[in-house]
Amino acid sequence: MWAVAAIVAAGAALRFSTLDLQSFWDDEAVTVGTVLAPSLWSTLGHIPSSEASPPLYYVLAWLWTKVFGHGEVGIRSLSAVLGTATIPVVWWAGRTLVSRPVGLAAAALVAASPEMVWYSQEARGYALLVLLCAISLGCMAEVLRSGSRRMLAGWAIASGLAIATHYFGAFVAIPEAIALFLLRPELRRRVLVATAAVGAVGAALLPLAIHQAGYGHDVWIKYLLLSQRLGQLWKEFAIGRAGTPPDHLLAIGHIATIATAALAVWGGVQRERRRGFGLALGIGAGALVLPLALKLVNEDYFYARNLIGAWVALAVAVAVAASVRWIGALAIAALCGVFLAINIVIDSDPKIQRADWRAVAHAIGPAPRLRAIVAPKDGRHAIVYYLGRTREIPEGSLAVSEIDLLGRSRAHGPRFGPIPSGFRRISRRRVARFTFIRYVAQGRHRLTVDQLRNARLDETRAAVLLQRTP
Repeated sequence: MWAVAAIVAAGAALRFSTLDLQSFWDDEAVTVGTVLAPSLWSTLGHIPSSEASPPLYYVLAWLWTKVFGHGEVGIRSLSAVLGTATIPVVWWAGRTLVSRPVGLAAAALVAASPEMVWYSQEARGYALLVLLCAISLGCMAEVLRSGSRRMLAGWAIASGLAIATHYFGAFVAIPEAIALFLLRPELRRRVLVATAAVGAVGAALLPLAIHQAGYGHDVWIKYLLLSQRLGQLWKEFAIGRAGTPPDHLLAIGHIATIATAALAVWGGVQRERRRGFGLALGIGAGALVLPLALKLVNEDYFYARNLIGAWVALAVAVAVAASVRWIGALAIAALCGVFLAINIVIDSDPKIQRADWRAVAHAIGPAPRLRAIVAPKDGRHAIVYYLGRTREIPEGSLAVSEIDLLGRSRAHGPRFGPIPSGFRRISRRRVARFTFIRYVAQGRHRLTVDQLRNARLDETRAAVLLQRTP
C-alpha cells in the first residue's frame, strides 16, 4: 500500500504541477467557451450541435466549474483528479486480473505515461472515459475471480457511464461482456441482463449520436490514410500525444516499449498468468479492432484519441512483464523512467506542446478599430475565447479598418491573394511559432470573407474572425 500511495502521489504531482503551463487548444476552448453555459439546461442544449460525444463529462464539468472556475487550472483540475484516481483503480484491476506485482507495474505505467498525463491536463472527457474503463475492467476481473453479483452490477454501471462519456466506451464493454459470458457460465443469465442494461444506455444515446454525426464534426477522420492513423496510434499509446520529442529520446521510448511488451508476452504465456494476460490483451485489442471493422460499413472514426479506452487493458497486459524475474521489474522501471523524461521534455519545450493561442491572443490584443483576423481554422475557437468580443464570420462581407494575418509559415505576406487596396503593413513578427502581420487602413473598407481567406499566410484552412472594439 505504501508503494501504491507513492505511485499515486508521483502521478498527481505530474498532473497538477503544470495544469496552466499550456493554453487551451481549440477543442478545450469549445468546452469552456461554447458548451459550458451559465445554466445546465443551456449546456445540455449546446451538446447536440457543437459536440460529437455524449453529455456526461459536460454535466460534471458544469458542476465542477461552478466551484473552481473556467480557467486552465479550474476546469483541467477535474481531469487531473480523474486521471489521478485512475492510478489506484488500475492497480486494483491489474492485481485482481493477474497478480500484485502486475497491479503495481500497471499503476506505475499509468502514473508516468505521457499519454495519460496529457489527457489528465485537458478540458475534455477522455480522462473520465479512461477512469470508467479502468473501473469496468476491475469489476470484470472481480466477477471472474469470485463470481460477485455486486461487482457485476458495478461493471454494468461503469460500462454504461463510459458509453455516456464517449461512444467508444462500447468497444471496451463488448469484449468484457463476452469474457464474462464465456468464463462464468453459472452467471450467464445475470451477465445477459447486465449487458442488456449497458446496451440500453447505448440505445438511448443512439438518436443523439445520429444527430451529432449529421454535423460532420469528425468526418475529416475518414480522409486520413489508415497507415498514418495506425502510426499515430502507436506513437500516442507509446510516448503520448504531444509533438515529437528529440530523436534519441523517441528511439529510446520505442525500444523500451517494445522490449517491455516482449517480456510481457514471455511472462504472459506462463500457465499461472495466461488467462489474465490473455484477457487484458484481448480486451485491449478488441477495443481497437471493433472500431476498425466499422470502416467496412463506411462508419470510420478510427482515430487515436477515440481509442483511448483501450489503453488501460493494454497497460495491464504490458505490466505482466513485471512477473518475469528481476529483468521484468527493471524493464518496467526503465520504461517509467523514459516516460518521466518525455514528460519533462514536453513541459520544457514549447515546440512539442499545444499551440499557444493564449500568447497569440495577447499579441493581437484589444482592437482600437474594427478588426478582421485571418487565422488557422484549427485555432479559431481558442482565439475567440482568449480575445473576447470576437466571433467567426463564415461567409458574406464585413467592413473593417484593420487586418491581422496569422499563420504557421514564415511568409512575409499573403500566399493566395493580395491584401485589399487601401491597407498598409505596419508590423510583422513571430509569436509562439506563428507569423503575425498587421495591416491598417484609413477608414473602414468592406471586404468579402473569400478575399480575406485568400490573404492567409499558409496552405491550411483559414477562418475569418471579426473583433470589435472594447
